[in-house]
Amino acid sequence: MAGRSRSFPRVIAAIGGFTISGFGLWALAAPSSFFDRVALFEPYNEHFVRDIGAFQIGLGATLILAAFLTSDALAAGLIGVGLGAMMHIVSHLVSIDAGGNPAIDIPVFSILGALLLAAGIMRWSQVEGGRRRYRTPTG
Repeated sequence: MAGRSRSFPRVIAAIGGFTISGFGLWALAAPSSFFDRVALFEPYNEHFVRDIGAFQIGLGATLILAAFLTSDALAAGLIGVGLGAMMHIVSHLVSIDAGGNPAIDIPVFSILGALLLAAGIMRWSQVEGGRRRYRTPTG
């Protein structure tokens, strides 16, 4: 029974992560379709629906990372948020004429996303590398 209670949070995180990421991909790739079928609130704004999708991808990725790849919250958070930030750049590139200040927004978001991902990957390699280093030959 203890094994089931330990795996239940991982299963829920995986289901939630894949579901949220799936909706995020849909919103980012086909904002009008997503809006017509799921986000039935006015007014429709293609750019904001894409942004919502980008951030959902980051949230879902964070859950998936935590469920399957690392038990380190900082690594999962940095990589997941970094991925969401990079998807946010995609949103801005696809709707570059929708407003904002692309000459500033895109480089700033790119730098932030890259730093988050780099820090997350660094943390992940430190934590996971340390776990491998201290394992016994039988464990």
